[in-house]
Amino acid sequence: MSCVDLLSNDVWSEADIVRRTEALVRSEVSAEAETILVRKLQGVALGVPLSAEDEIEVEAFRAVVVAAQEEGVAARADMIKLQAVLDHEAALARLALSAVEGNAEDAAERAAAQSLVDGASAETQYLYALRHPAPVTEGEPDA
Repeated sequence: MSCVDLLSNDVWSEADIVRRTEALVRSEVSAEAETILVRKLQGVALGVPLSAEDEIEVEAFRAVVVAAQEEGVAARADMIKLQAVLDHEAALARLALSAVEGNAEDAAERAAAQSLVDGASAETQYLYALRHPAPVTEGEPDA
């Protein structure tokens, strides 16, 4: 599951995502514990075997790091989806403005916005619909 809320307008930068994944690791393993574990792993590289307890610690740390990495991958994928729907919303807002006759810049902006809307993926359209549900009028049954 990702930290990115696809129904909000909160944009997560790469730095935000990295900070989030680092916080996930830090919530499970202190910086001091990680430093000690790194030293032990350096010892392994030099031929010093790990104890059974150390192997358990290494595996636990690996699991935490993998979970944080998966969170980062999911967040980056969700940010691509969110950015697509935000761009779609901006294009629709641009098209909702009245056209300015004889203005080449306005025509170019409208054409670009229309192209973006026309090229929206099914996933973008679905997210847009989730973010902007059709109003229910009185007398209509809830879907």
